[in-house]
Amino acid sequence: MMSSTQLNSTQLDSTQLNSNLTNKQTNKQYQHQHQQHQHQQHQQHQHQQHQQHQHQHQQHQQHHQMNP
Repeated sequence: MMSSTQLNSTQLDSTQLNSNLTNKQTNKQYQHQHQQHQHQQHQQHQHQQHQQHQHQHQQHQQHHQMNP
C-alpha cells in the first residue's frame, strides 16, 4: 500500500504537470492572437493607402475638367 505522503507527492506532481500544460496552451493561443492582430493591421494599412490613391486620382480628373 502507498503511504499517505507518497500519495500526496504524486497528486502534487500531477497538478504541476496540469498547470504546465495549461501554460503552454495559453502561450500558443496568445501567440496566435498576436499574429492575427499584426496581420489585420497590415491589411488595414494597405487598404488606407489604396483609398488615398483613388482620392488623388479623382482630384486629378476634376482638375482636367475645370481646365480643358
